[in-house]
Amino acid sequence: MLETVREFGLERLAASGEEEAIRRLHAAWYTAMAENTWQGVDARADAEWLNQIEADHDNVRAALVWLDQIGDPEALLRLAGSLWPFWHRHSHRLEGRGWLDRALDSARSVGVPCEVRVRPLYGAAYLARNRGDYERATALATECLEVTREQGDDRAASRALQLLAFVALAQGDYDRAMLRATEALALSEALGDQSRWTAWVRTDLGMAAYGHGDLARAEQNLEEALALYQMFPDPFGTALTLGYRGLVACDRGDHAGAAARFAASLPLWQEMGNRENQAEWLAGVATLAAALSQPEQASRLFGAAEALRDTLGHAFTPPERTAFERGTNTARSALGPAAFATAEAAGRALSLDLALVEASRFLASVIEPAHATHLSSAVSATGLTPRELDVLRLLVAGRSNPQIAEALFISPRTATTHVSNILAKLGVESRTEAAARAIRDGFL
Repeated sequence: MLETVREFGLERLAASGEEEAIRRLHAAWYTAMAENTWQGVDARADAEWLNQIEADHDNVRAALVWLDQIGDPEALLRLAGSLWPFWHRHSHRLEGRGWLDRALDSARSVGVPCEVRVRPLYGAAYLARNRGDYERATALATECLEVTREQGDDRAASRALQLLAFVALAQGDYDRAMLRATEALALSEALGDQSRWTAWVRTDLGMAAYGHGDLARAEQNLEEALALYQMFPDPFGTALTLGYRGLVACDRGDHAGAAARFAASLPLWQEMGNRENQAEWLAGVATLAAALSQPEQASRLFGAAEALRDTLGHAFTPPERTAFERGTNTARSALGPAAFATAEAAGRALSLDLALVEASRFLASVIEPAHATHLSSAVSATGLTPRELDVLRLLVAGRSNPQIAEALFISPRTATTHVSNILAKLGVESRTEAAARAIRDGFL
C-alpha cells in the first residue's frame, strides 16, 4: 500500500512540472543537515545526529541517487563526504564506500574545489581501510594529505596523517604508524589543538606500541587517550581505546582489569549500532577466555565473532588480529582440532544477541567470581537446562516466541514449549514475572 502511494506521489510530482526544483530543494535540505554536524574537518558524529540520519536514510539515499543522475559531482561529493561518519558508525560501510568512490570518480574530471574533496577523500580512505583494501586506502589518504597541504590547512593535514597512521597499523607496519602519528601529534600540538583528535592519535600510538610488544608504553598512551575522551567525549574512540586496554591488560595478566574494560566498551558499541566493532569485541573477549584457560568458551566466542565478521565483510586488522590469532591457536591446542571445530561451529550458530549475552556473562564471572558461584547455585535450584537459559535470556531481552525461535534456530512451537517450562520451573505466571525473577536472581 505504501509503495502504491509512493508511486502515485512520484507520478504527480513528475506531472507538476516542478520535479527538478523540488528534488533540488530536497537534496539541498539533506546536504545542509549532513554538513551542519561538521566543524571544519571534524564531525561531531553524536548519537542524535546519527539516529536522525538513520531515520531519514531512504530520503538521504534518494538525494544521492538524484544528484548522481543529474550529474552534479560537486553536490554529490558534498553530501557523500559529510555522510561518511554515519555510514561508518552505523554499519552501512559497503554502501558508503560505494557512494564515496562514485562521487570521487565523477568529480576528478571537473575541477571540484579542494575544500570539497577533503572529507570524501578521508572518508573513502577510512572505509577502504576497514574493508582490507590498504593500497586504495593509502592512495586516498595520501591524496587527502596533499590536498590539505595545498590549502595550507595544518589542522586538516594532521587528520590525514592520523589516518595514514591508522592504515599503517592495519598493515602491521608499526614503525610507519608511529612516525605518522607522531607527525600528526606535533601538528596538532603546534596548533594548540587539544581535542578528541589528539586522543585518536594517542590511541594510534598506543596501538603501535602494543604491536611492538611494548605493553607499558601502550598502556600509557591508551590511558592518556581515555583521559582526553573524558574532556572531549567520543563514544567510538572511547570504546575502541577501552578494547585495546583490555587486550593490553590481558597480556599483562590483569584478567579482571581486561574483563572490566571489555564490559565497559560493549554498551557504547551497542548504542551506536556498530556491528563490525561488536565482532571485534567478541574476538577480544574470546582472547581473554583463551588466556584464562577456558578454551571451549574462547572457541565459541571466536566462532561467533568470525561469523559476524564474515557476514559484514569486515577485516580484522593488526595488531588486534595478531592477538586474536594467538588466542585461537591457544584454544585449538588445548581442545584439539576436532573439539575446537565443534565449539567454533556452535559459536557461529549463535545469534548476535545470544553471543553478546554469553560473552557478558563470562566477563561478569571474571570480574566477580562470587557472582558466577551464585549464578550456578541459583540455576541448579531452578532446574533450568542450558537451552532454557538461552531462551530466558532472550525473553529478558524482550524477544517474542517467534524471535526466540529464529535466534536459536528452533521451531516456534519448541520456543513456546521452552517458555512454558521456564514459567513452571520458576513458579511464575507471566513472561514479565520470569524476566523480573531472572534479573533479581542474577541469571543473566
